[in-house]
Amino acid sequence: MYRIIFPSDRSDEDQRRQALDYITDAWIEAVKDGLDPNQIAVAALEASIREMVALRGETYTIDMLARQSGRVEAGECSAHATRQ
Repeated sequence: MYRIIFPSDRSDEDQRRQALDYITDAWIEAVKDGLDPNQIAVAALEASIREMVALRGETYTIDMLARQSGRVEAGECSAHATRQ
């Protein structure tokens, strides 16, 4: 018998990591298909922002983007940053 794992069965961090794996795999496939990584990045950000607004609203999304901006400024998103 199989057990269906609902999102609530896993921690937010586990779900975030698995989601990142899915997105990374899709990114790799898009690059293999010849798409420009810059265009992939822009499209991914636009899709993410639209989805976040639909799920959580404009105010939450703006606050989240401000927090992410701080992370970028702190160097957490640089290519040399260690993934945890």
